Amino acid sequence: DVSMDIIKVIEVPIQRGAELGELTVTLDGKEVFKGPLVALDDVSEGGFFKRLWHSLVLFFTQLFGGDTLTV
Repeated sequence: DVSMDIIKVIEVPIQRGAELGELTVTLDGKEVFKGPLVALDDVSEGGFFKRLWHSLVLFFTQLFGGDTLTV
C-alpha cells in the first residue's frame, strides 16, 4: 500500500528540493519505507491571470470540503 500526505496549500515560488509532503509504503501491514516528497524543479510564480484562476479554484475547493486540488 502506498500513501501520500501532501501539504494541502503549496505556495510558490517553490525551490528544487523543498519538502511538499511525505510518502509511506507498507507491505503486509508493515511499514517498509517512509520519506519526504520533494520538488524536482524550481516553480516560479505564475502571471496575474494564472494566480487569479488558482485562487478561485482553491477557494471553491476549500468551500466544498475537497481534499484534492486539480488545476
